[in-house]
Amino acid sequence: MKIEDLKIAIVYDRLVKWGGAERLLKTISHLLPQAVFFSLKYKPQPALSFLKQHKVITSFLDKGIFKPFSHEILFPLANLAFEQFDFQEFDVVFSIGSAESKSIITNTKTKHLHYALAPTRYLWQDYHLFKASLPPALRPFFSYLAYKQRPADFITAYRPDKIITISHFINTQIQKYYRRPSQVIYPPFDLDYWQNLKPEPVKLPCRQPFWLAVARLAPQKRLDLVIKAAALKKEKVVIIGKGWLKNNLLRLSRRLQSPVYFLDSLTDSQLKYLYLNSLGLIIPQVEDFGYTALEAAALGKPIVYFDQGGSAEILSQYPLAYPYQPQNQQALTSKLTAVKSAAAAKNWSKSSTIKQYFKPFLATRFKDEIKNIIINLIKENPS
Repeated sequence: MKIEDLKIAIVYDRLVKWGGAERLLKTISHLLPQAVFFSLKYKPQPALSFLKQHKVITSFLDKGIFKPFSHEILFPLANLAFEQFDFQEFDVVFSIGSAESKSIITNTKTKHLHYALAPTRYLWQDYHLFKASLPPALRPFFSYLAYKQRPADFITAYRPDKIITISHFINTQIQKYYRRPSQVIYPPFDLDYWQNLKPEPVKLPCRQPFWLAVARLAPQKRLDLVIKAAALKKEKVVIIGKGWLKNNLLRLSRRLQSPVYFLDSLTDSQLKYLYLNSLGLIIPQVEDFGYTALEAAALGKPIVYFDQGGSAEILSQYPLAYPYQPQNQQALTSKLTAVKSAAAAKNWSKSSTIKQYFKPFLATRFKDEIKNIIINLIKENPS
């Protein structure tokens, strides 16, 4: 049996942004070029150009009266929308996401493999962060919807035939919230790509020195801590990312007169330029995996990170990793002050150490493991 001969569908929560999860999706799309993509919404953009080789099918939330609304507003309808997709013609459905993609329905002949990026954040581990980010008048309504949706989310976690996940940290969360085992397969990281990429100069929004934070502008990323820490010690920070929380973060930055600057829509070459010209990377959140941490490590930059989650897992052997605890602005500020004079890791990129460090994240290893899992799923109950 060859994987190329299988009819495969790839289901992803929302094809509307670019980030670490979408880099993973790009690798999977190349591994499974015959796959048809299904998603709640799809917003074509240059970073998602790899989807041009695939057929993309979207839900009713991407049509008619629902099309103008963001997926954040439409989340109560997400499970229903995924359940409308028909996968009878496929041998395997590979769902990927941190929310409702696992809720698809397949028949007994179609295998369902789910790559869990996290349990549904706004219902479980980050519920209080999402609630606090909303206007006070909307919080009771959100609480009620979350209360009603948790049982359904738990049930849909039993629809996949097998769950794999991105880190041991997320593995424990899946066991906690869904009471299901999962297999850890680290996402791939292209070390050669980042090291050989030519930096493209960007007009800096502030003078050097500055710190860098690269994340989606969402509650669980805890960029509010970065803004507060920057205000406390007047440390300049450039935040790179998009998201629905941007206006909240801008208001907080202005109120505190924090020297924080926002950028988005950068190419990888521009992002590398900012990495190289920064003091280092700040990761204030409990990260599920930590793709940006690997980007900074590939370039030998200091990384200040909250000592929990995926970042703590993958940075334990990196020589310029600086964990902080507890998760508040005082601890983060103290660590930034202590690390500010740290130099980049000399010869790190040319040493044999870096090759060994990035070995668990090789794309070849990832592709082989995914192929084996899909083939073994089919063999369990051949159609």
